[in-house]
Amino acid sequence: MAMALIVSAQTWTKTGAPTNSWTCIASSANGSNLIAGAGGGPLGGPLYRSTNSGTTWKVTYATNEYWGSVASSADGTHLFAAAPFYSTSGPGGLYISTNSGAKWMTNNLPALYWSSVASSADGRTLVAVASAGAGGTPGGGIFSTTNGGISWITTNFNNANPWGVAMSADGRKMFAVSGEVSFRSTNSGVTWTKQTNTPYFAELVSPSQYIASSADGNKLVLAVTASTYGTSPQSYDEIYISTDFGDSWGLAQTVSNTLNFVTSSADGKILAAVPLGSGPIFVSTNSGVTWTTNNSPTNQQWGAVASCADGGKLLAAAGNAEHVTGPIYLSRSVQPPWADIMRTNGHVMVSWFVPSTNFTLLQSSNLLKWTTVTNKPVFDTHSARDEVTLVITNKPRFYRLKLQ
Repeated sequence: MAMALIVSAQTWTKTGAPTNSWTCIASSANGSNLIAGAGGGPLGGPLYRSTNSGTTWKVTYATNEYWGSVASSADGTHLFAAAPFYSTSGPGGLYISTNSGAKWMTNNLPALYWSSVASSADGRTLVAVASAGAGGTPGGGIFSTTNGGISWITTNFNNANPWGVAMSADGRKMFAVSGEVSFRSTNSGVTWTKQTNTPYFAELVSPSQYIASSADGNKLVLAVTASTYGTSPQSYDEIYISTDFGDSWGLAQTVSNTLNFVTSSADGKILAAVPLGSGPIFVSTNSGVTWTTNNSPTNQQWGAVASCADGGKLLAAAGNAEHVTGPIYLSRSVQPPWADIMRTNGHVMVSWFVPSTNFTLLQSSNLLKWTTVTNKPVFDTHSARDEVTLVITNKPRFYRLKLQ
């Protein structure tokens, strides 16, 4: 295992996105392909997409909806969006694109108050949770698919009505949160088990990004918006971290602001969180142990955050469901990638999370002389990693990544 030693401070700049009531945003693994939706105003708004890390944006779905949650495959070709409210304040639908937003299709699922969606790295496994049924009455649930939305598995735990959901890159592990009770699946949503040790949080009738997951599904970050009601309320507005797929939870360093929306890099080390109200953007580079604002904008109200796979590109969307408008900000930093090494099918595979275009893979047999590996990395849409496959030799081999 090797790492490039780089230190790069994060700065926040406005993207080319129009001012809007942004309520959701998602990123491809390399941070180039972005999708964002708005939820303010009586008619909602369209979906926007960027293919150049936010420099320019175009409408990808022109019909106005009240968008609450979006998700993207690792390569940005498969997109998933939920509209919890129509312009008439009724329940909404789920929308899927398999061609980078050129065309969108709906499905035969019922119109519900959809609160959160998640996608696997290849975009084939999807999960959506609904916080309520038609008319706001109990009747939501968890809906999952492993074939891109052709068929769905429906799960309902006595109208538990989950509000947030996260998924591992391979689509096998899913974690849904609902008040004092959570649910997790290890088989792509075929079966679920109830978790009763998740920190309590109040349910908010707003677009939801309460929970985020690492690529392997083991590291979870949860924004707890507690309340005075409930059977076992926690302290107000805290961040909890789990490193064992929700078996146990620990309180991250308490920050001074109400944090409602969270995102995570693929390795779970870089986290970002924003409040629903005004305040700075909080970033952690050590899995939530410490947080910093890094001179982020403080005069905005926030609606969503997103991260690319290695955490080098973070996005924060201003605005929210209460018709507050603002821009979308981007933070760029060079993150040192860890190169994982494993044997597979008689070969050695070296892999690391993208983006990694500025790094060169080197090899050595004695740690003194290093040569460039000429094999070109191949992007794996199932893991969001660049992979280099090498022949096993009788000599020892060491590998490292070097900044170009």
